[in-house]
Amino acid sequence: MLRKVVIFLFVLLASVASAQSWQPKAWQQYLIELNVRKDTIPQLSSIMCPKNVSTRRIDTRPFRCGPYYMPDPPSLFEAQDEAERWRRIERDGYHTTDLVCDILNGVLQVLFE
Repeated sequence: MLRKVVIFLFVLLASVASAQSWQPKAWQQYLIELNVRKDTIPQLSSIMCPKNVSTRRIDTRPFRCGPYYMPDPPSLFEAQDEAERWRRIERDGYHTTDLVCDILNGVLQVLFE
């Protein structure tokens, strides 16, 4: 029994020693690097870009269907802000500077949306 244990430990230690010195071949290492790079680095043209320019893994076009399709509804903050703006207009508290700021804000939202 002791011989079997000693032989088993010897084979185990020999295989561990050979496994520690194993290195992947150059072509295997190249393929591994390609797979890692493809899975981890997004293909963006710039970090300043607000949207991901790379191709999506899932095509979302089939999910946008139906005659009553609406994009995401406006947030509660946007609805409150819009209601406050209309209240200011009704009270004659809307000046030319507010109009210019709203126009500029609208243009910037269209550009960076």
